[in-house]
Amino acid sequence: MVYGVSLFLLAPWAVSGAQNLSVTWSRPPPLQLTTGQTFRVEWLSTGAPDHMHVHWHPVDPTAPFGPIPNSTADVSGLNHDGFALLTAPMVHENGLPISCPTVVRYAVHVASASDVLASNYSSVVQITVQPRQMLGYPDVILDYFDSGLAGIPGPFGGYDVTVGSGPVPVSLDVVLGADPCPHTNFLSLPTGSYVTVGFTDESITNGPEADFFIEEIGDVEEIAEVYVSPNYTDFFFAGIAHAGGRTPFDLSQINAGGESIVALRLVGFSLDGISPGFDFAGVEISPTSIGPPGV
Repeated sequence: MVYGVSLFLLAPWAVSGAQNLSVTWSRPPPLQLTTGQTFRVEWLSTGAPDHMHVHWHPVDPTAPFGPIPNSTADVSGLNHDGFALLTAPMVHENGLPISCPTVVRYAVHVASASDVLASNYSSVVQITVQPRQMLGYPDVILDYFDSGLAGIPGPFGGYDVTVGSGPVPVSLDVVLGADPCPHTNFLSLPTGSYVTVGFTDESITNGPEADFFIEEIGDVEEIAEVYVSPNYTDFFFAGIAHAGGRTPFDLSQINAGGESIVALRLVGFSLDGISPGFDFAGVEISPTSIGPPGV
């Protein structure tokens, strides 16, 4: 009797039957994925589980967490067929688009509704999600004006530098495309200076949340006015971009005629910082707001 009680206390699964519940990958996720890429995973299970789905998370997919759809922390729907078709994450847990190679870890979870102790995970597979670089960034410089108020001939800014560096002469192309992570190139826009960028391979459409982001890398409160255009000619005020991060913009809150956006203009409104003005690092369209080429 004492022996039996001791066995129960040390190994409750011996009574519950949870020792028979297991799962192993037969087709794990690919080690490299691109945001939005569809892929298939497969697994083998024992013990007749009635709850099977895939968890993924940047740190530990086997620990409790709140799923966020389309993000690096999510779960698949319930599946009893031993496979699932998944889509690689497009955003981080905080909702920002994946713009640098990002580690995500996957595991299959199996459980039994009839026994709360009958639960198990597969091994954890670590993969890297690469940003889809060909779309979602400005392609051309349409216009540039140097106000001269900084006393430094433009264009100036910084190449592959940290906050507080510069100013040095730069090409206007530093605000096109995606910056090579983790480095950041930027164009400083002092008061009255502006740059206009255009999209030729895509447009910005009104998606479910923020539609595009303006990145600034300064460490003081530098701002810029942001304008959007549906036709490269008419520009509508979109709001203010702020320093030290990514400012989100939602087309549903912008009076631009309800059309897709093909150009953006930023006008500097500051002379602060070592490299005077708004340190404009780039534009990124949210993956859910990338539309077909515009006019």
